[in-house]
Amino acid sequence: RDTGIGIAKEELEKIFVSFQQINYQGVEGAGLGLAIARKLVEMMGGQLQVTSTLGVGSTFTVEITVQSEVLLGSKTELERVIGFKIAPSSPFVRKRVTSLLEPETTHFSPMLKEHELRILVIDDQWQDRSIISKILKPLGFNVIEAGDGQEALTLARQIRPEVIFVDLVMTEMSGLECTRRLRQDLKLEDSIIIALSAHVIAQVQQQSLDAGCNAFLGKPIDVQQLLHLLAFHCHLEWIHRRPLEEEITPFFPMSSLISQLAGPSTEQAQALYELVKLGDVQSLVSEVEKLVQLDVKLQPFAQEICQLAKNFRMRKLEELIKKFIR
Repeated sequence: RDTGIGIAKEELEKIFVSFQQINYQGVEGAGLGLAIARKLVEMMGGQLQVTSTLGVGSTFTVEITVQSEVLLGSKTELERVIGFKIAPSSPFVRKRVTSLLEPETTHFSPMLKEHELRILVIDDQWQDRSIISKILKPLGFNVIEAGDGQEALTLARQIRPEVIFVDLVMTEMSGLECTRRLRQDLKLEDSIIIALSAHVIAQVQQQSLDAGCNAFLGKPIDVQQLLHLLAFHCHLEWIHRRPLEEEITPFFPMSSLISQLAGPSTEQAQALYELVKLGDVQSLVSEVEKLVQLDVKLQPFAQEICQLAKNFRMRKLEELIKKFIR
């Protein structure tokens, strides 16, 4: 938000034209800033919009669709974990033995495998549900997703999950209300409920605990914290990859992959490299698209260039293109 002199309605579009300035006394500049800003936002698939009132000020709004971030280090716990064991002290061991003695009902799923735990993820954003699912499914967890509170209540009564992740901010039913209703079901009293929220202040965390959650996990998801909470509350022992397995895991260095990638000629690569040095990402993408029209075998190379350019990975672009300058 700019609380300056504002812009007249008929002048708004001019501010996004390169080297174009609105002639207001005392305002100086090259006339490039907003033009570059809009171009960068559009290259990321977004929009840059402005509303303004002359004499009051202007509001600039950027809308970009992004995926939720998962916090991963260079060598995380997740890379070393390949599965889990349920410790004898786990409350779920007793729960499963008890379940075997119960009469069969149409509302309870059959017993799962000995080393499988049911996890219900409740979030009205499919991207956020997908993150947890992609982390836990490869480790052997049976992950079920629910897109809203009502669906979650129905699924929870059917599958009786050992662990429930619930986002606190949902449109139709809040995570706090969903948790309260889950806790009213005696068959779910042993379920571990972990609250999810980007609002990590102490007040929000306390509200989740008061509603019946066992723990709180902030967004973006920290994988190590996620695994720690599961191990602590579910009495799990992680099965780690042995050093020998890591040593024999095939490794393909970038130089090997590049050598197998059809690429441009030295002259073409040199021209692309100059565009990278200038920071002209749009022209770079345009040029590699032209190269593909000349030789379809360059399609994988072009896709890699476009992906790096979209994310403004300029150093990676330099490294990749220099491989083809002989």
